[in-house]
Amino acid sequence: GGSDLQIYMTRVTGGGWDIASGKTLGSVTLNTWNHFVVTRNGTTFTAYKNNTQTDTWQSSGVLGASALPLTFGKYVSTTPYWYKGKLDDVHIYSRALSAAEVKQLYNLGR
Repeated sequence: GGSDLQIYMTRVTGGGWDIASGKTLGSVTLNTWNHFVVTRNGTTFTAYKNNTQTDTWQSSGVLGASALPLTFGKYVSTTPYWYKGKLDDVHIYSRALSAAEVKQLYNLGR
């Protein structure tokens, strides 16, 4: 069995949330490491799982700062939901990675 890894929300300026809500990045196989990458280039988001593009979508808005903490593995709501697994080698870049760079990171195990 497995479960899905999702992006729930991305904070944007003006107090709103970007339309990345509920995007599924792919199924997670139990007891197996999976490599997930999401890039944003302008208004285009691209998702990869194990070096394979799984989704692309459009969403406008300027990414902005928030008073809320940056959180991985937890969906914040009145009842928080925790990811039941391990996260390793989380990276945040100030630019969108190319498909070749995603492949390089995947091959390096990062």
